[in-house]
Amino acid sequence: MAVYFWDSNGIAKIYHPEIGTAIALQLFNTHDAVHYISRLSTLEVVSIFTKKLRMKIIGTQDFDRVYRRFGEDIRLRKWRVIKFQSSYFDRARMLLRKYGKQYSLRTLDSLQLAVCLFLRNKVTVDKVVSSDKTFNTIIKLEKFSIFDPEEIELQQKVP
Repeated sequence: MAVYFWDSNGIAKIYHPEIGTAIALQLFNTHDAVHYISRLSTLEVVSIFTKKLRMKIIGTQDFDRVYRRFGEDIRLRKWRVIKFQSSYFDRARMLLRKYGKQYSLRTLDSLQLAVCLFLRNKVTVDKVVSSDKTFNTIIKLEKFSIFDPEEIELQQKVP
């Protein structure tokens, strides 16, 4: 069974069409896979869609639909939510020190990476699903494989 850890920008592609949505949906709908997200992502995804609402990219009804679908997918355990532990903050602080100066690692991304490293200690993480180029650079430095739905879709369009 394949194991994926999803960053928030990858999760958002499941609920609103954008570059990489078709690829992300194909992966998400794979039956022989487990999809992990951090508890932080449950907030970040809502934040992504409130921003889309403020920018008038989506309307109130779309926001409400996305919010319900995401919550339902969590309840149905389509997403396996990893709860936060205080040790993640210590690890995130170390990651910020290690990568923050050279690679512009952001606070929330350091927490996502700390959770992903914790998960790797429990199970084999086949891929990290993310389209954040800066985050992906750091993920690779930590020896994770990346599944970037945007990059894959764009490569498929090149003749």
